[in-house]
Amino acid sequence: DKQALKGIDLDVGPGGITGLLGPNGSGKSTLMRCLTGLIRPNAGHAEVDGLAVRGDGADVRARLTYSPGELHLYGEMRGDEHLHWLLRGRDADAHGRGLEMAERFDLPRKRKVRGYSHGMKRQLCFAAAMAPEVRLRILDEITDGLDPSRRGQVLDILREDADSGTTLLLSSHHLGEVD
Repeated sequence: DKQALKGIDLDVGPGGITGLLGPNGSGKSTLMRCLTGLIRPNAGHAEVDGLAVRGDGADVRARLTYSPGELHLYGEMRGDEHLHWLLRGRDADAHGRGLEMAERFDLPRKRKVRGYSHGMKRQLCFAAAMAPEVRLRILDEITDGLDPSRRGQVLDILREDADSGTTLLLSSHHLGEVD
């Protein structure tokens, strides 16, 4: 019976960083899942890059990447296997960029993901989200669980990506996550 996104009206222009700030339960993740087509709203209309999320879902998803706030990874896969799985359906260049990003974070790609810390898992998902060349990245709590140096590294990468013209939609509990 709860209406999570009642009355929301959001227009995000191309390029740059838009942040969704709010406490748990405020609808940030729900909005992101609606925009990716992971959940279907019972009312309203959403578009991504001029395409209706409801009806043009496959085309919408081809134009964006998404990193969820809640991580559910396959612990028995090695890091490189999981990265490959996360990038399934993307071109070989994206796979190469994903591996480069994982190397940038010094992730132990040959180790099983079940042995990764929360921050390492977050970085693996971030590497996958940053690898494809897309117009929009939707990143839910992307710095959660990262130590300060990794957090700074992620924020620098996000700024570079936005400066190159990619649109970033981020959620956070922290005011000033990206200045």
